Amino acid sequence: MRRRAIVVLGLLGATLAAQAKWYPLLSQPDGDSKIHNEGRKTLKRQARLTTRNLFFVRHASAEIPDAPSDFERPLDQNGKKQVDWIRKYFKSNKVTRKSKPDIVVLSPSARTRETILPVVEQLKWNTSPERLVRDKKMYKSSQRYILRTVIPQLPEDSTSAVLVGHNPEFQDSINQLVKDSDKTTNQQLKVKKGCVSWFKLSGDSWGDSQVEFVEMKCPKTKSKRTNH
Repeated sequence: MRRRAIVVLGLLGATLAAQAKWYPLLSQPDGDSKIHNEGRKTLKRQARLTTRNLFFVRHASAEIPDAPSDFERPLDQNGKKQVDWIRKYFKSNKVTRKSKPDIVVLSPSARTRETILPVVEQLKWNTSPERLVRDKKMYKSSQRYILRTVIPQLPEDSTSAVLVGHNPEFQDSINQLVKDSDKTTNQQLKVKKGCVSWFKLSGDSWGDSQVEFVEMKCPKTKSKRTNH
């Protein structure tokens, strides 16, 4: 599934939808010159916008019994298979193969660390220690925190980011972006363990961007059902 649409994260700046009213006037030779100039400025600005890639990765399947706490639950055998699937997904992705992710923000729980750190190491991503961010608030977080804080505060010089966390906040965030991208859809994506959701953002910054939902892919391995 592929949709193109607009959503401004963090409620910053004017949307492309507001600017789109100028487009029909650009082809009218007798139109007001001021309107023509505004339209040309809009098009020139769009040509300068930076395209960034944002990936949501829900943690792989984790063992439920015998862990000292929910925070320390390790991956189970299905989870380890899902990690291998995640590695293959990023390795085969034409974008991340050409331009490796340069920042990872993850919940510091055991299952999120075990999900993404092997992928970072094996694929040799361009993540320096300061750009492998373990955000304590990503554990038992919220949709608001993900969309209003985490994404807008990503470094402006970053062009490919990976967020690794939990449900329900990841599923809520992804569905909110998809819903904002297409007001006509009532579809609710089910973000299972190990799923990777890919968005393209074009704008002046992470927090002020045109968003395109590219795809969501999930491993076929079975996992035990838990909400978090």
